[in-house]
Amino acid sequence: MSQDYKLKFDEMRSNEPGKPDDSLHGSDAHVRKLKFLWPNGKSKTMNYAYLISHDYDPALNQITFFYTSDTITIVGCGLEHLDELLFYNIPKKIEAVNPRYVALSKEKICVTDIIVEKKL
Repeated sequence: MSQDYKLKFDEMRSNEPGKPDDSLHGSDAHVRKLKFLWPNGKSKTMNYAYLISHDYDPALNQITFFYTSDTITIVGCGLEHLDELLFYNIPKKIEAVNPRYVALSKEKICVTDIIVEKKL
C-alpha cells in the first residue's frame, strides 16, 4: 500500500476528507525559501527561517532583508505590496528586471536591483 493512500484513508476515517490547507503558503513544501533572481541568470536562495527582519523604506523605494549571514537590499517600484506579502512569508521568488524595461512591465511590483552584502 502506498503512503499517499494511507494518508487519504486516515482522512476519511477521521471524517475530514479533502480538508483544505488554511495556511497562507502553498502546501508543496514544508521549508519556506525565497529565491532572488538577477537579469543575467544569477540566483540566490535564502531560507525564511534565517530572515531576522526586513525594513521597507518608501522614500528610497527599497526593502532591506536582514538574514543571519547576509543583508540583501532590493530596489524598485510598487514595493509596498511586496512588503505586505513578505509579512506572511508568501513570495517564493523576487526577480529583478533590467531598468530599461520597467516602463514596459505590466507587473504591480517591479524590482530593478538586488544588492547582497555578506556579514562578517
